Amino acid sequence: MSGCLKGTLITLLFLYILYFVLSNVRLVNGSNKCTGSVELYQNERQMCWGRPCQWGTICDDEWGMSNTEVVCRQMGCGHGLSFGSEFGAGSGPIWLDDVVCTGEEDAITQCSHQNYGDNNCGHSEDVGIVCSGKQTPFVWKKVVVICMVLIRLSDIDTGFPVCRKCCQATCISEPGSRGKLRCEWPSANGLNGVAQT
Repeated sequence: MSGCLKGTLITLLFLYILYFVLSNVRLVNGSNKCTGSVELYQNERQMCWGRPCQWGTICDDEWGMSNTEVVCRQMGCGHGLSFGSEFGAGSGPIWLDDVVCTGEEDAITQCSHQNYGDNNCGHSEDVGIVCSGKQTPFVWKKVVVICMVLIRLSDIDTGFPVCRKCCQATCISEPGSRGKLRCEWPSANGLNGVAQT
């Protein structure tokens, strides 16, 4: 197996674990993994307020499209299309209430909200969302991390092909750089990423 392919597979496996397996959010009672009631799992070394850590719901008070966008992005499910309570009442604890996101957060738990477990809701107010289901390209900071890792691996291997193939970057060796590469790539938000080996 070539160094480029091996490095790419290791990086993709790491990202899969980081963003999907370890995710503490899921959508249930929908027609696919990108629609349904939003549930949150309390597993971050917390006592879960005297109860066993478990999946619980999020109340729809103050919920808006910015919140929907954050969860869809966190789940790798594209953009938010709608929200409501059409997926039915959940069970277990209601973990979050009065959640307000700006839309820039990476995870729903980064948005402002009441203390975990504090709410004035019933399960008839459990929020559900519908996402586009289309995978969104990695956002700027994630692309930087991926490319930096691959470029670093490329120092051991061949350098130029790894950067170009794995990041779809344009790589050039600048005058006087002693063989070092400067790689640039487009990102989802229109900014260009730049890295050097």
